[in-house]
Amino acid sequence: MNCLTDHDLHRLHDDELSPADRLRVAGHLASCDACAARLHEIESIGRLLRNAPLPEMARDAMYRIQRNVAAMQERSVRRLAGWMTAAASVVLAVSLYVATSSQAQAAPSVTDWEAAAIGVDVDASTDDQATAAWIVADLLQAPNDGQPMRGQP
Repeated sequence: MNCLTDHDLHRLHDDELSPADRLRVAGHLASCDACAARLHEIESIGRLLRNAPLPEMARDAMYRIQRNVAAMQERSVRRLAGWMTAAASVVLAVSLYVATSSQAQAAPSVTDWEAAAIGVDVDASTDDQATAAWIVADLLQAPNDGQPMRGQP
């Protein structure tokens, strides 16, 4: 009969075998003193490690580890912030380009009610001075009696 591998013995020790494999390994261990001795050796090493005292870490070593971890986290956050800033800048630049190019292509149209509200013929080519003169003349007229407002000619 073939002996068990160390992998099978470790899996038995760590309770990682299926029920069928556990029966197979247990049956072999009952008839093979060499495999039973190896399993006993694995179990004694496991007990030794479980019972070994754990050394305490010095306070300054723990402080250095915590400080290094915090510094690495801060660097990661700064790196991420840099990439996010770059991405936001690209989005802003593209948005401004799209907004300005679409405004340049579509000239603002004046609807009929807007033209009637300001009393300017939008189809006529009037310059800014003519419009300004019309606004001043309109503001100088009195609301009801047609007389100029006080202090005006």
